[in-house]
Amino acid sequence: VNVFSATHNMGTARMGVGEKNERFNEWGQTNEIDNLFFSDAGCENSTSIIVALVLRQADHIEKLVQTNAI
Repeated sequence: VNVFSATHNMGTARMGVGEKNERFNEWGQTNEIDNLFFSDAGCENSTSIIVALVLRQADHIEKLVQTNAI
């Protein structure tokens, strides 16, 4: 019996450095919309992972705003 639900977050959104295969860059920023950021975690310890990603993204977003990049 599988005790884990397959409908829970499964980490299927790819992050990386190439626009061709990844939907998000290394900052969780979408390749299609410049000011849209995505934070997700797998099914284990989700809250702490998402908080860590958001704090990292916030630092990056602050730099982008200061340079008028977004």
